[in-house]
Amino acid sequence: MMMFNVEEQNLLALFRTGSRKATINDFKMMLDHINDKELEEVCRHVLDKLSKMSDEEYAALDLESDEGFEYGE
Repeated sequence: MMMFNVEEQNLLALFRTGSRKATINDFKMMLDHINDKELEEVCRHVLDKLSKMSDEEYAALDLESDEGFEYGE
């Protein structure tokens, strides 16, 4: 399973949509409007990880709690 740190999990929970592809597109559009370097970096890490995971792995993410997540980078 793809590992997301706490900041990445929180961002995903806020902006998660119905599909991995839609979430990727939303994050890409959001990057055009971010003026904070740290937030931009977190978004880019999330995008990278989302692009490497399958739709099935994305669907299995439990963003309601920390169960099912491996912490770290």
